[in-house]
Amino acid sequence: MKSEEYLKLLRELYLAHFNMEKDKEILDRHFDLYAFCEVKNEKYIAHQSLKIYSYNDYEHCLVDMQTEFNDSNLSREFFQKCAAELIEINSQHHQTFLTYVMAVEEGVSREQAAKVKKFKFSKSYWLGLKGWCDLRLILVDLKSHQVYSNKKGREIAAKYDPDWLKARVDEIYR
Repeated sequence: MKSEEYLKLLRELYLAHFNMEKDKEILDRHFDLYAFCEVKNEKYIAHQSLKIYSYNDYEHCLVDMQTEFNDSNLSREFFQKCAAELIEINSQHHQTFLTYVMAVEEGVSREQAAKVKKFKFSKSYWLGLKGWCDLRLILVDLKSHQVYSNKKGREIAAKYDPDWLKARVDEIYR
């Protein structure tokens, strides 16, 4: 599968729940697609003005299309700066997922996949009282249609499978 086709499928996946920007620059790095989602949660009694609690969850998706595997963005320092740049900590902040998707056209080696599987990044704000941020790292091998992820990314990795995406988009437009 070519990266243009995969990027088009990702746009369809994000369309319902995310705001998107093409060709986004973040920390002087180019991303083919940036998608952002905010979910507001509230519990109230009898009337909306009588709130018991209110909190917000966020997801920032950075999509990086590559010809060959490039681990220059796979550094703890990069993700710390990314979190500082993208996440606004306020009294309503609960949880943020920073989802980094790297799609590679030329294939991925076992060592590269292992590096992604072992990678961890998590940050708490005010000992968790103002929420936290977790990294979901997804590596997509467009040549073999394999998807690799770190531990936090496993819960969503199947949705980035090129075959699953294609079937899902075909199902939507039937």
